[in-house]
Amino acid sequence: MANPLMTSRVVLVIKIFVFEDSWMCREALVAVLGQETDLQIVGAAATVAEGLAALPTAQPDVVVMDLRFGQGVEGIVATRRVKALLPNAQVIIFTDFPQDADLEEAIQGGATGFLLKQEVQDPAVIVSAIHAVYLGEAYLTPVFATEVVQKIKGRLPPHHSHNHLTLREVEILNLIADGLENKEIARSLHISEHTVANHVNAILSKLNARNRTDAVAIARRKEVIK
Repeated sequence: MANPLMTSRVVLVIKIFVFEDSWMCREALVAVLGQETDLQIVGAAATVAEGLAALPTAQPDVVVMDLRFGQGVEGIVATRRVKALLPNAQVIIFTDFPQDADLEEAIQGGATGFLLKQEVQDPAVIVSAIHAVYLGEAYLTPVFATEVVQKIKGRLPPHHSHNHLTLREVEILNLIADGLENKEIARSLHISEHTVANHVNAILSKLNARNRTDAVAIARRKEVIK
């Protein structure tokens, strides 16, 4: 399938600006996106004030916005201000564990894409999101999309039980229970091994489990999996 951003004569370059207060995450994101020939990093800021001051000069097409600066949700406020300054710029929310209310506020503020920070290790997902919002489409990371569909179908309550495990994490737990290693899980779900490792770490943390075996035992006890 042809790249919609390419013509026979020219490759369109999408200008990206990053709002992210974690130096490590900011540098990783800039490094990943900087490898793409049709993406250009035009700025990166550690604070909302710094980023907003730079936007008029940078004139990005897409802004990748950290949802939480420190312990707050300043990214939602910043999204509104970005849209006020640059109405045509598209905003992708970049976050760890979003709450439904945060996502709703971000959408109301003008955001059109949502990504998990763990996906910085899976460049194809991030690049796909940027291409989608640049072309005027909405983008939900697969984890969010699955949950939204399930909620619409009425299969999930408003708030998750099972210590807020996502559907993807439950899916991975079942595969762990079946004896699959990370590489096999990645192949089965068509995601990167890095992404699987991040999900496993999240599962262990949420279940307060010592290891994979312990996580399976706890999940069965809580009737998360059979």
